[in-house]
Amino acid sequence: MTSKRILITGANSYIGTSFEKYIAKYNAEHQKDCYVVDTLDMKSSLWKEYDFSRYDVVFHVVGIAHADTGNLTKEQQQLYYKVNCDLAIETAKKAKSSEVKQFIYMSSIIVYGSNPEPENNNIITGDTKPRPDNYYGDSKLLAEEGLKKLSDNNFKVAILRPPMIYGPGCKGNYRTLESIVKHISIFPKIDNVRSVLGLDNFCSIVCWIIDTSQEGIFLIQDKKNLSTSDLAEQIAKNNNKRLKTIRLFNSFITLMKKSNGKIGKLANKAFGNLAYDGNNKNILIFENYLITKIDSFKTIKNNNYSVLMSVYEKDKPDELMKSIDSMLNQTVLCNQFVLVEDGTLNRDLEEVVDNYSKEYPDLFTVVKLDKNSGLAKALDIGLKECKNELVARMDADDISKPDRCEKLLKMFSVYPSLAIAGTNIDEFFDSPENCISQRRVPSHYEDICKFIKTRSPFNHPTVMFKKSEVIKCGGYGDMRFKQDYDLFSRMINNCCYARNIDESLLLFRSNKDNYKRRHSWKYCRSYIEVCYKNYERGYCSVLDLLYVICGQLFLFLAPMSVMKIVSDLVLRKKIQKTLM
Repeated sequence: MTSKRILITGANSYIGTSFEKYIAKYNAEHQKDCYVVDTLDMKSSLWKEYDFSRYDVVFHVVGIAHADTGNLTKEQQQLYYKVNCDLAIETAKKAKSSEVKQFIYMSSIIVYGSNPEPENNNIITGDTKPRPDNYYGDSKLLAEEGLKKLSDNNFKVAILRPPMIYGPGCKGNYRTLESIVKHISIFPKIDNVRSVLGLDNFCSIVCWIIDTSQEGIFLIQDKKNLSTSDLAEQIAKNNNKRLKTIRLFNSFITLMKKSNGKIGKLANKAFGNLAYDGNNKNILIFENYLITKIDSFKTIKNNNYSVLMSVYEKDKPDELMKSIDSMLNQTVLCNQFVLVEDGTLNRDLEEVVDNYSKEYPDLFTVVKLDKNSGLAKALDIGLKECKNELVARMDADDISKPDRCEKLLKMFSVYPSLAIAGTNIDEFFDSPENCISQRRVPSHYEDICKFIKTRSPFNHPTVMFKKSEVIKCGGYGDMRFKQDYDLFSRMINNCCYARNIDESLLLFRSNKDNYKRRHSWKYCRSYIEVCYKNYERGYCSVLDLLYVICGQLFLFLAPMSVMKIVSDLVLRKKIQKTLM
């Protein structure tokens, strides 16, 4: 992997310095420079002469920290906007003009104000509107609005809204609480809910955003919310101090929280709720932390997707027509159908393609290849002709159910960071009415990441993906078999977010030729080759690799009848009734 060059704008800041240390440790553990980090002092105007063009990412951490903003002079108020807003936008403009690919801005949960969702116990969802109630939050929100306007396909802006970050040497509210805990032996036991974010988790999130070239607004937090009492107990434990939490003061604190003025604000700040919704529909769940993407800055209209299909001389005209018709009968029709002729077609197939091209001249883009190049190369060539970011795959002998693309489009709308999604399939022999089995795949990202170590977690003809993500991961490549599994592995290895719809939305045509192909040495070797590549990348273990090798060799060496039984009973789910 090529090293990512990162410029931290804000030398000697707590966040910037902590991220530098995290990267140094990460590089040492991996024994190579996965990231190269430089820092830039922004206190004088000399930064304007600095060369940004050497960097892939600018991580902007400059800002006036949240403090008591109630008693500020006019000059101090203006300084919040000058530093937190104007400087950030000016830095981003310089980064964009220098052709930097990504700009990451440190905002804060405080843009929601101290009482963002009073009717929902101040639990912030993806739909909660920011309502800053001080100069700090307002200046951060204004910066966000200015930065969003700069975001485009070549300059991705990622805005982070972390809650309180805690860890060694932390400043702000955490340090205040730490100072109090060190000098007392008892602490109020209040069951409030606060989102927090560990320092290492924060740094890990920033790396993920960089690695996956994310853009948008992100609500980030530890997987487990804490109460103020929980946090106090954790601080005491870290300092080898005994601390007892009691409920004796709860009634008094409740009265303080209800009072007006500064006392009420301080009580709510210390013991009120302020947390992100851990059950948000757009959430990405990682081992220790949660990420919710609430804004992608770019929207994809419902029908702005391309269909990508390859056809070659051995395909059957009647099956091709049924396949194309199933895509033309989608509840949300595509606005481009890219059809790649992989080599010279026979007269009947050519006639089918010509008829559709003449009937839908503004819809079909036909790409003719002089010779048969194989599915992988044909799809890579066709992908270049796709004009939309979203591309739906389709094979020339399968049948999509009418709402397949509509449901996939909705999933991409719900999960803006989604790179690839698919569905389950029903397999049929001879006639769509004769469905005999079902191939189910994992729905959630974490399960997909586990599943892909030994098997493909997607049914290839069902997938819809972002063109830019596939191209960034190298496309389909040059493998003759299992090129889809190889591509999907590279995408997951590169942290592309993925999901599947737990519903069969495509009828997959199965026949004796499919079993013959699975029973061939070329198929067996390709399967093992993909898994070996995963092993080399460090994405699967020796046991995973041995499992695949033994399993594929068994299927190759076993009689066809045994291979068919294993495929039908172990790798597929039997269907007991007609599904059409």
